[in-house]
Amino acid sequence: MTAPRRRKDRFVNAFTLIEVLAVVAIMAVVLGAVGLTLKYTLAGATDRDVLDRIRLLDADTRALARRAGVPMKLVYDLDRHRVRQQDSEGRDTGTTVTFPKGVKLIRLATVETPDQQYGSATIDIQTKGYSATYAVTCGRDGQPATTMLFAGLTGQATIVEEQAVESIFELLNETKAIGDTGPADRHTNPAP
Repeated sequence: MTAPRRRKDRFVNAFTLIEVLAVVAIMAVVLGAVGLTLKYTLAGATDRDVLDRIRLLDADTRALARRAGVPMKLVYDLDRHRVRQQDSEGRDTGTTVTFPKGVKLIRLATVETPDQQYGSATIDIQTKGYSATYAVTCGRDGQPATTMLFAGLTGQATIVEEQAVESIFELLNETKAIGDTGPADRHTNPAP
């Protein structure tokens, strides 16, 4: 008959329960960190994707106004979180950007209305594709919002910081005030 095995030989090549639990805990921490990183990265990508779709809608509306020679409109519905394209008579053209679940249209800012957060706002696009300069802010609850500024004359869209929008609109107001003096005032003191 063989002699019974000693207890210490039985566990020589095995892991202890504490070692297994330590490995599982480390894996859980690493996976949690990766999950949070991806969550915020994907949320940021979604915000930027929505702003990119709005940029494309703005560019399309400007091109359509130039091509057809008629004014167009972009209607920002801040309550329903969508943007619609309309013709000069206010009829929807069928082109709409609807925000995905969780992404909200937070704010639309123009020189005349620097902080509209509710209702709807209309951006008029002239026959040459010009509009007022405006900014759109969108984001998710509890996360930093993203703001895109649309230049009125060119339609160029740029992602900017919120403070930059306020500074740009202040400068535009100052420029508008200077421009209101009229052409005669500009030539009052000609340069020597």
